[in-house]
Amino acid sequence: MTSNKISSLPTEIGNLKSLTHLYIGENNLFSIPPHIGMMSNLKELYINDNTDLQVAHYSMAPLVARPAQGRHGDSNTKII
Repeated sequence: MTSNKISSLPTEIGNLKSLTHLYIGENNLFSIPPHIGMMSNLKELYINDNTDLQVAHYSMAPLVARPAQGRHGDSNTKII
């Protein structure tokens, strides 16, 4: 979904529990819905180059504060 002039994301995006990578950079996003924190398998979230983006840190907390799992001991989401 990169470079599509998207200005908002639906709250239903949180229902995409199997999604591992989300590329929403280079758009016109103003905010990220807090429901994105429900995406339990998300490993990489690319939000670069959304110049007006205001990220509510609490909405990202579930993504970056997950306990370590997996063979490399790192299950946190990389946010770029």
